Amino acid sequence: MPTRRLFVAVPLLVLGLGVGLGLAAAARPSEPAQGGDGKSQLAQYMGELNAAVRSIPKALEEEGGREKALAELARIQKVVVDAKAEVPATVASIEDGKKRAEEAVHFRVEMNALLRGFLDLEDAVLQQDDKAVQKALRKLGETKDEGHSEFKGKGGER
Repeated sequence: MPTRRLFVAVPLLVLGLGVGLGLAAAARPSEPAQGGDGKSQLAQYMGELNAAVRSIPKALEEEGGREKALAELARIQKVVVDAKAEVPATVASIEDGKKRAEEAVHFRVEMNALLRGFLDLEDAVLQQDDKAVQKALRKLGETKDEGHSEFKGKGGER
């Protein structure tokens, strides 16, 4: 005849195993998130950033385009924040854990510089300063080039 201890111990054992297996699964490194087109999540974010940098100057040339540009800047700043949480494939593939951690920090610092660039562009748009808009766009282009030279693999993977 089962004892009362057994009625308590079995469910606790099952619960403990379930929690342990769940923690073990969560601790395993996951594959980079892939979209429907096979691109990494980071590559998708970067594609959105590139499209925004092209669309914002065009919007500013249109009647009432300033509001459209500001809305796009607000949206794209959120994309940069999301992209900061990703790790480029070139960084994730570094074998040395210390070096990988250093490069992950460097990537995040570069993403912060990119975010500041979009904030500078927003300030210029708000102030209707065409020269500052052009300067901010040039700086964003430089930041992009620097980041790609450091973090984008030769095959284009991020």
